[in-house]
Amino acid sequence: MVILLFCILSGLTFGNFLGSVLESVPVLDALNYQQNFGLLEPVEINLGFLIFAFRFEISISLLGVVGMLLGVGAFRKWV
Repeated sequence: MVILLFCILSGLTFGNFLGSVLESVPVLDALNYQQNFGLLEPVEINLGFLIFAFRFEISISLLGVVGMLLGVGAFRKWV
């Protein structure tokens, strides 16, 4: 299970990296379309003497999804 999660996250990272590299190519610009999910504004917890601020955001591009699918495929072939 940990290896599958590693394959998915490494595929997502590689896909997002590839999308940022190919963003300057006009023909492949659509592959770098991104959608953001999560808490865009930080949630603050004020305890009087200590303040916590939490922010969670996931940015997924089309090439990131392709990278995740390739990571799952590599996992199935490898394991």
